[in-house]
This record gives sequence, structure tokens and C-alpha cells, in this order.
Amino acid sequence: MADMWSWRRIVGETLLALLLAAFAVAGLTGQGALRMAVAAAVSVVASMLRRAFPATVPVLLGAVAGVFGGFAVALIVVSWSAGSRIEAPRRALTVFAATYVLYAGR
Repeated sequence: MADMWSWRRIVGETLLALLLAAFAVAGLTGQGALRMAVAAAVSVVASMLRRAFPATVPVLLGAVAGVFGGFAVALIVVSWSAGSRIEAPRRALTVFAATYVLYAGR
């Protein structure tokens, strides 16, 4: 059973999600309000899911960032967080390689 988070952890995670959303919006400035709102929502969701799905979220965010841009900071945070949660070194290498290919293969 998972431990309950302290109020400091909840505040920190909320601030991180909002900060990542702000960076995503700033990266898409001038591309329309709808696209910026979707980028903010994707960043918040990725921030919240990064602990539960450490191998899936970086790959999906890398694919989204490769197509739309504006998610570089979120991709760094999500990948850094995933690094310590993926137990097998080969799996971590595969995740980061797939994320790079999807991000750089625009």
C-alpha cells in the first residue's frame, strides 16, 4: 500500500506541474490559444503520471515533443524522474533510446 504524501510533497508536485505547464506554454507562444492550452494540459498530466508509469511517460512525451515542440523542460524532468524508477539497466537504455528517436526524428 502506498504511503500518503505529506503536504509539502503535494505542494511541491503541484508547483512542478504548474511550472512545467508554464514552460510548455512559453515554448508555443504565438501558435494559438488552443494549442497552448493543450500543451499545458499535456504537461500537467505527464507530470502527474511520471511516477506511476516511469517507462511509458518519457516515450509518449518524447513523441509529442518531437511533433509539436515546447516540451523540452517537461521531457527533461520526466526522464530524470524515470531514471531512478526503471529497475533494469537495459530497459532504461531502451526507454531513453526510444524517447530520443521519437524526439529527434521529426
